[in-house]
Amino acid sequence: MEILGFIENSLIDWDGKISAVIFLGGCNFKCPYCQNYLIVKRDKALRRYQLLDLLEYLKNNRKFIDGVVISGGEPLIYPGIFDFIRTFKEEGFLVKLDTNGYFYFNLLSLIKENLLDYVAMDIKTSFKKYHKAVGRKIEISLIKDSIELLKEGRVDYEFRTTLVPKLVTKEDLLSIKEEISGAKRWVLQKFVNQNAKSKIYQRIEPYSKEEVERFLSLLKSDNKIKEIYLRGY
Repeated sequence: MEILGFIENSLIDWDGKISAVIFLGGCNFKCPYCQNYLIVKRDKALRRYQLLDLLEYLKNNRKFIDGVVISGGEPLIYPGIFDFIRTFKEEGFLVKLDTNGYFYFNLLSLIKENLLDYVAMDIKTSFKKYHKAVGRKIEISLIKDSIELLKEGRVDYEFRTTLVPKLVTKEDLLSIKEEISGAKRWVLQKFVNQNAKSKIYQRIEPYSKEEVERFLSLLKSDNKIKEIYLRGY
């Protein structure tokens, strides 16, 4: 397990909480618009952090840090993620997991063991276009299973979708809404093109705020999802 990024304190990675953010290297997806692709490919130029050093920082600053966000990459590729998360829980910190939802059984086990306080799961696009968004063929049933698991409400959660033009259209958003119908929270995130993995996506301009607000109004036209809001606009 490689820790390839660390933000000492953040006000934007966990709504309503001050968190430290840990980025683990590696991922099972190859999203062409990925912002963290250097972490995904475990770039040699990235600093390697030691868990004990991070723990020392957290213990020394526990008065103002509410919890730890475990992000990536995809944290659930690691069999050791259970012990990794236990380390923070045993010190009394809340834990949020960022995940793509593909490792359903790991996610299920973490929830059963009460090791998570919040889960943010990416919904990349409509299921018919998922392979384009993640850069490979996948077993979409695992994504569906993770959606249903979170909707059970055993842990607080949000679904989130990055609004990448062409990959995520109005039609795709309507399709996603049906798939996650009954969900507690859905966050629509701004696409940032400057740091995208693919040069093609670096040249794609994000949706304007006006376009996104029209999406939001359309998606809120019924009560199928309790909360839908924007992030980054």
